Amino acid sequence: MPVSTGMPANAKPQQSSKQHGALQMVHWFVASCYTSGSFTEERVQSSVMLLRRVPASRHAVLHRFSALFEEAVRLHLDHMEYQASAQGISPEIAGSLELVIKTLMSLLQENGKAWAPILCKWSVDSLGEISSCCKQRQVVPSPTDLDSLLQFWLNLIPMRMLLDTYRACIKILIVDNPGCVDTLLTSSCQHSPYFDWVVADVGAAFPHIVAQRILYSGFDKFCALRFGNIEPSASVSMNENEQSVLSS
Repeated sequence: MPVSTGMPANAKPQQSSKQHGALQMVHWFVASCYTSGSFTEERVQSSVMLLRRVPASRHAVLHRFSALFEEAVRLHLDHMEYQASAQGISPEIAGSLELVIKTLMSLLQENGKAWAPILCKWSVDSLGEISSCCKQRQVVPSPTDLDSLLQFWLNLIPMRMLLDTYRACIKILIVDNPGCVDTLLTSSCQHSPYFDWVVADVGAAFPHIVAQRILYSGFDKFCALRFGNIEPSASVSMNENEQSVLSS
């Protein structure tokens, strides 16, 4: 007499992630990069599993996550601009975003010292890239109105998620490594003025350390350009405000 398993005869046992070898997971991840609808919740789940089980894949997986957030922002802005003809962020995309952020926050809690430097750079780079990519969108406020621009982006869930991730990383790193905010300044040079809202928000959250690093960076540039043999167009980049101060 067969022993009952406690499951219906037609039920299929859920396949455990442990049954998938790391190599097979890599194959799935690469294959999904070349298929349409690559941000399905199932594929994002596979990417999350790969990130946890194959640390060497982190740069590729995080790059995929950046594309997911950029796509979510694009869908949201399309809905704001075109209303009826654009549905906005789908429930599947929203679920994928939640899964990614939950995973990243979990990694920070489990091993913050290892993951915080990686996710710190990833999140701020993603914020900069998306802010610059959306600069021509009609619904995005002008960077000259910093308060409106700040409130606009904070009301977009994908951007708020990225900002929360960056803040969480800063809280972990700031005690032993005040220079962790240098990634913020680097992105500011690359994406200003469309990135200024991020600097304003992070500066308000960590006023002392951000102000200190900005002053240090400005003084370092001043010394290099005033007393060194470095041309402004060479290895030292300056924004318009810094150039006007230096020439005065």
